[in-house]
Amino acid sequence: MATAKARYPALFEFLEAWFAESDLDGRTDDQVIAAYRAPKATRAQVVREGRAVLKLQPMPWRQVAMSANRRFPDQAACAAWLEAVIAALER
Repeated sequence: MATAKARYPALFEFLEAWFAESDLDGRTDDQVIAAYRAPKATRAQVVREGRAVLKLQPMPWRQVAMSANRRFPDQAACAAWLEAVIAALER
């Protein structure tokens, strides 16, 4: 069975490229999202994949956390963060 990263490459590439080192750069999540420039189709794919990952049971929250270089105490906290990121991308 493929990993979530393999099944949802646009989402995980976005998390790794834009969030993984943002804390080292002193950027907030909102600043990262505001700086994200991608074609409309790519943004839409990230959003679609993000929504799909949020529906998985169990959600691969540890893989999301590792890719984004974030620490979450549990799946619910990770899901809330990812939901907020996806919602911000949709604006």
